[in-house]
Amino acid sequence: SATLPFFGVEPVVVDEKGNELQGVCEGFLMIRRPWPSIMRTIAGDHQRFETTYFNMFRGMYFTGDGCKRDADGYYWVTGRVDDVRPPA
Repeated sequence: SATLPFFGVEPVVVDEKGNELQGVCEGFLMIRRPWPSIMRTIAGDHQRFETTYFNMFRGMYFTGDGCKRDADGYYWVTGRVDDVRPPA
């Protein structure tokens, strides 16, 4: 379990259509707002960075991870999901 989010980090769990899920759920782990140490680009290919991490669902950062949130509000990273997604 990754437990509760650190101050200033706003995780969101969404379904395959980008709908935000509430309470106990399972879906894609997204980040609503960036923080100072979040990844900023891919060396030599900024367009790939934008396409890979910001085009899945507009306005959110795609972590590439599946996630479950339990009844206590703890986030559980369930594994990578981006290695099976077709290219954008």
